[in-house]
Amino acid sequence: MKKKLLKLFLVVPSLLMWQGVNGQYCSGGPSSLIDSNVESVNITGDNATSIAYLGCPGLAGVEDQTALSVDLTAGSIYTLDVEFGTCGGNYTGAGEAWIDFNQNGIFEASESIGTSSGLPNTSPWNAPVNFSFSVDPTAVGGATRMRVIQQEGGVLPLNPCASFFYGSVVDFSVNITAVVPTCPFPSNLVVSGINSTGATLDWTENGTATTWNVEWGTPGFTPGTGNELIADNGNTTQTSTTTGLSANSSYDVYVQADCGGGDVSFWIGPFSFSNSYCNFTITSTAPQHITSFITTGAIVDINNAASGPGTPNAGYTDFTTISMEAYETQIIDFDLVGSLTSTYGVDIYVDWNNNFVFDANENIYSSGGYIAVPLAGTFTIPTGTPVGQYRMRVVADYFNGGSACSGNSAEAEDYTINIINPPSCLPPMDVDTLSTTTTSVELEWTSLSGATNWIIEYGLSGFTQGSGMEVNATTNPFTVTGLTPSANYDFYVRSDCGGGDSSAWRGPFSTYTACGIAVASYYESFGNGIQPQCWENFTNSSTSVNNLWRFNGAPGYGAAPALNGRPDGTYAWTDGSFGNDSTMLVTPEIDISQLTTPYLSFEWFSNNTVIPLDNNPMIIEVFDGTSWNLLDTLSGDSPEWEFVNYDLSAYSSNIIKVRFMVNHSVAGTSFNNDILLDEIRIDDCISLGGVDGVFD
Repeated sequence: MKKKLLKLFLVVPSLLMWQGVNGQYCSGGPSSLIDSNVESVNITGDNATSIAYLGCPGLAGVEDQTALSVDLTAGSIYTLDVEFGTCGGNYTGAGEAWIDFNQNGIFEASESIGTSSGLPNTSPWNAPVNFSFSVDPTAVGGATRMRVIQQEGGVLPLNPCASFFYGSVVDFSVNITAVVPTCPFPSNLVVSGINSTGATLDWTENGTATTWNVEWGTPGFTPGTGNELIADNGNTTQTSTTTGLSANSSYDVYVQADCGGGDVSFWIGPFSFSNSYCNFTITSTAPQHITSFITTGAIVDINNAASGPGTPNAGYTDFTTISMEAYETQIIDFDLVGSLTSTYGVDIYVDWNNNFVFDANENIYSSGGYIAVPLAGTFTIPTGTPVGQYRMRVVADYFNGGSACSGNSAEAEDYTINIINPPSCLPPMDVDTLSTTTTSVELEWTSLSGATNWIIEYGLSGFTQGSGMEVNATTNPFTVTGLTPSANYDFYVRSDCGGGDSSAWRGPFSTYTACGIAVASYYESFGNGIQPQCWENFTNSSTSVNNLWRFNGAPGYGAAPALNGRPDGTYAWTDGSFGNDSTMLVTPEIDISQLTTPYLSFEWFSNNTVIPLDNNPMIIEVFDGTSWNLLDTLSGDSPEWEFVNYDLSAYSSNIIKVRFMVNHSVAGTSFNNDILLDEIRIDDCISLGGVDGVFD
């Protein structure tokens, strides 16, 4: 109790002194008088004046050192050396210094002359931080105040008026000599047109100079040591183009007027800019994310249907290699899917002025709060948007929304928008299916540009454009024929406006043909996370999803994703925790009559790590058109996926089906043994030779 009272009496007089000493300047500072003190402050000014302050030994806290004074000249460059620490110890935090150049009693952000953060004095300890700064050429002449703050645990930029626990605040006096240069300095420095390698600088000339010196470099460089440019435009408002920048970097830039005959102005600056976008940061260690983002209505759309949780780190993915092509005034529809079927805050930004900042007025879509996901929304390309390339950021946050640079349980994805002049031949819109049969799909679309002819390219889902089948369509709707039953196809459509003028492709539009007899070769990878089209999935027990074959989610025990090595949603599996039997997965009918050496092959996984050898059997049978015939019963433990194949030549003249049955009621502790199935093929077996005993 006595110790607490002692601290109280030490703190209160310190705060009272702070308020009295600083008068018009704000109060604040640390409440503790121990640890994290400014160890030294040194600066050499004009007229043989200097400040040499030593804070060790001594107490941390608020100090009035205004009896220490230094003379500075407006427009001149000086170095302030500050030692942060604990008088020989260490701390993690931040330090900053200010000079009240305009003498308004406020330490403004523009009056900061140096910052430092992290763990100072580490190697070696007691090494000063050098703040090289230029006195504002417009500084008011006379006596003013310099403040140096060290805040343990602080984050830049510091608040010169904040109250905190550990640290130091020290005030000094500065006498500024105002100078009216014979060569007036420029003003209104603006940086625009920033790209990965260059930027455009603009300023206003306030005198008669027709030549200016421009210097740029890494943040904190001293004018005279930077990269030089000479600008000579002969206009009142001047422009200079800086080249040679490195992508994803930050820079300072200064400008100086040259009035000739060696008469130059003060440097004006620094003006800081960056050609990198803010890193999107999150606070959740297990964030929700965007799983799909698709646009429709553009000339070329974004179709990122499996975007994932963030690459390489959760919370952000750079998809700028995926681009959308559109023109001003176009209305773009989008569909967004999240990792949960729930509510998210959703925002979309486009950096229309290409200044590497997602400004508030560049928010082209906002949910305005939580909204149900999956989400269908719309945004418009603004009228007057210049032709060019722009960055788009899509943000979905499970707990918060609205920020382009940070979130909680969130992910941001960046894409590219290419704005073009409206093409003379526009692609069709709203491609859809009117009807399907086992061998055909009837498509319809909305025609633009008055086109009456179209080109359709199609192939099995996932095919690479240019490798598919093409057909000319002279009617809308149009029926594509000669397809395989029970198959998923992608379709692309473009307009043919005649005279060699054709549009961009619209697509892919995906749909299945009706269930029927598939013709081998046949393949199923279970890669879509859903039950394949035309497959049967049933059990003799409850039809709960847990009692059926599953196509997403994570199996457990020895079959967990970390142990089986494959991502969720890329295989079929049965949950051994449910004790039903006859859990069956059955292929569509498959015609194997065209195969010469018909074989069935697949991969399976079984690994009971809790009670080894206590396994659920998987029974494989083939239907020959009349009855089911046993091919094999698989059971056992292995940390690896196992490959098996079976000769189907006995059924080569038949239309067959294959079923995979897992009997959970056989093993006494079947809940420890989930069974996984993948990579099913019915095709010709082609011998590659090989030597028995060397390779299986």
